[in-house]
Amino acid sequence: MNDKMYIGTVHLTNFRNYADITLDLGHKTTVIIGKNGTGKTNMINAIKQSLSFIFSKKKDAPQYDFVASSDQKVKSFLPTDPSYINGDYRYPIAIEVDMALYDEEPLKWELRKMSADKSIDESYVASCMKFWGVYIEKVLYDTRSSHYLTS
Repeated sequence: MNDKMYIGTVHLTNFRNYADITLDLGHKTTVIIGKNGTGKTNMINAIKQSLSFIFSKKKDAPQYDFVASSDQKVKSFLPTDPSYINGDYRYPIAIEVDMALYDEEPLKWELRKMSADKSIDESYVASCMKFWGVYIEKVLYDTRSSHYLTS
């Protein structure tokens, strides 16, 4: 494929107006069309939230060190993110993403919260670290070292 990053599938569970939905994204372009209030923005926000570790605003440290530190700024769920059905917030709430960097094996991660008083599941951090390992190997070394590319 030779694409740098490709998001293949997004699966939401109890996220805002979605009880359970899987969205398969197109390889080049995906267009989301719908009437007002049907959840288009919620889908985009879910994708953005699941990738929040990539789009950190912390500029003074390499992203890898940032994610590895306890100071990471992964966006957590808001109190209003769980689906609200019949006067009750529904848990667990989860955003799952399948994606690939370059031609590497697909990466999958899940941002999950089991209940209102629990924090984000720790497996998300491990998945983020795997992403940054591939990113550093493929992007930083490939673009910063022509020797690395030619050897």
